Amino acid sequence: MTSGAPPAKRAKLDFSKHFRVLVGEEQKEFIVHKDPISLRSTFFTAAASETWNAAGKPVELQEYTPKVFSDYLKCVYNDAVDIEDTKEMHAQEINHAISIYVLADYLGDCRSMNLVIDSMIQWRIRNKSNPPPVCIGHLYQCTSAGSRLRRVFVDLHIHQNHPGWFEACFRPNSTYFNALVQLPEFITETLIELDFGKTLRVLVGADEEEFMIYEDIITERSPFFAAAAAARWKSTLTQDITLPEDKPDIFSDYLQCLYMGTVPKDNDHERDVFDLYILADKLGDLKSANTIMDSIIQWYGADDVIPKVSFANYVFGKTASGSKLRALLVDYWVLESSSESFQKAVRYAARYGYTEVLAALLLKFDGVVSEDWDRKISDAFKDDASDRPKCYYHQHGEGCPPCAS
Repeated sequence: MTSGAPPAKRAKLDFSKHFRVLVGEEQKEFIVHKDPISLRSTFFTAAASETWNAAGKPVELQEYTPKVFSDYLKCVYNDAVDIEDTKEMHAQEINHAISIYVLADYLGDCRSMNLVIDSMIQWRIRNKSNPPPVCIGHLYQCTSAGSRLRRVFVDLHIHQNHPGWFEACFRPNSTYFNALVQLPEFITETLIELDFGKTLRVLVGADEEEFMIYEDIITERSPFFAAAAAARWKSTLTQDITLPEDKPDIFSDYLQCLYMGTVPKDNDHERDVFDLYILADKLGDLKSANTIMDSIIQWYGADDVIPKVSFANYVFGKTASGSKLRALLVDYWVLESSSESFQKAVRYAARYGYTEVLAALLLKFDGVVSEDWDRKISDAFKDDASDRPKCYYHQHGEGCPPCAS
């Protein structure tokens, strides 16, 4: 496709001019073209000037290794960071990329610095793990306060992990924390970014059991708590947040899901997992609701059972039309039970007056069978809810984007 605008003009580079650079203690010699590197680096702009380099003396970079300088030149010429991306070698590769960043910073090459930062972020996205403490130590040893790459490392730890991971890793005497005790600057900068000092007092249940929760964490995930905290700070009086209709043990389980990203399972109280989902849904915490949903599907799939019809009636009484949990329970009875079990469920729902559940079961069954009038009724009970696409029973919105395929 063409456009009416003329193509952007690129500066014509002169590769006939060059100078020598001696790198490392062994003073390995590199021949560097003047035009490409002086356009990127303020250091080499000055080094290539007639005033500084009139005698044609080589530029010396003794504090850097030839390998780092060689890969920096690849960054200049190829406009990309040339590091091997393997999980087995990631610590060494990250440290090498950090060294390239430090050299680019010293040379005043902002473009190459940004390329390293982009490569770090992409590495984190692909491998879903944080730079290990040895790399953080290398970064903080080689850079000063205010470094943009430091900022990236701090943000990766805060915004790319669930809050519980962060809290667990930075709890004194944890393995990760002990690895970072020699890096007080990193710990300080990270803890300042996510303020664990601000808390909310929540009173749960009829007996108002007290919970102290981290404001920054829960208000980021829950619109309910964000609004409650905003109203609280606008008031001149200290106001507790109350959840009188919820159970303290369910709220405690919710905090585990919020902080740690895990869902506790109690086989003796099967209905609790539905209460947990209902609570997360009510608080508007879509990420926790989706985590709980995945656990429900996994647990019932592993045990090869389906929830009781009475549980479905309980859920219908606590949720609104369009609830993903309602849809899951109906799908269990229509798609995964036998025809005999389905008929028993319909009779049970009719006998005990579960009108909403009954209507939903029949409507879903009619939709499944009517897709193919020649389909045998027994064939309608051969699908599996766990085979649905990953996002099928999920909720998504602001702060909770659709799952990666």
